[in-house]
Amino acid sequence: MVEQRPALWHYHPSVWTFIDALRQDSAVAETEVVRSQRGQLPKKRVKRTIELQERLLKICCDCATGKMSVAEALSATAVQVNRRTLHA
Repeated sequence: MVEQRPALWHYHPSVWTFIDALRQDSAVAETEVVRSQRGQLPKKRVKRTIELQERLLKICCDCATGKMSVAEALSATAVQVNRRTLHA
C-alpha cells in the first residue's frame, strides 16, 4: 500500500531518501549524546566516515556563507551520500 502524504508533498525518491538519512543521522547523534552523558566511550569511527563528515561539513559551511546555494548544497550532499552508499 502506498503511503498517503498531503497533496502539497510530491513523491520524489531522492528527496525522501535524503530525509530518511537525516532522520537516521539525527537518531545516531542523539544516541551518542546519551552515551556521552552516561560516560560511555564513543565507538571508533572509520577513516572514510571521518572524511565523509568533513566533506559534508564543508558543504554546510559553504552554504551558510553563501558560497553555494541551497540547491547546490543539496545536490552536493546527495552526491556524497550516494558515493558513500556505493562504496560501503
